[in-house]
Amino acid sequence: MDITITERHREEQKILHENPRYGVASLYFSPIVAEIIKKTGCKSVSDYGAGKNRLLDGLRKEGIELSSYTKSGVR
Repeated sequence: MDITITERHREEQKILHENPRYGVASLYFSPIVAEIIKKTGCKSVSDYGAGKNRLLDGLRKEGIELSSYTKSGVR
């Protein structure tokens, strides 16, 4: 099996995620993703690098209901 990230990178990401201002870009993009979901009728999202789940939070604020939200990330 291939390793997606190294252990060193994982540790660096854990440290970065301690900063509350790190990993907030998905809040900016959530309205765009929500619009795509509405136009396509998508019912599931796979969020690679989800970290703090900010995309899911943003989608909920946009009124998006998903049957499946799969996240992957360091945390």
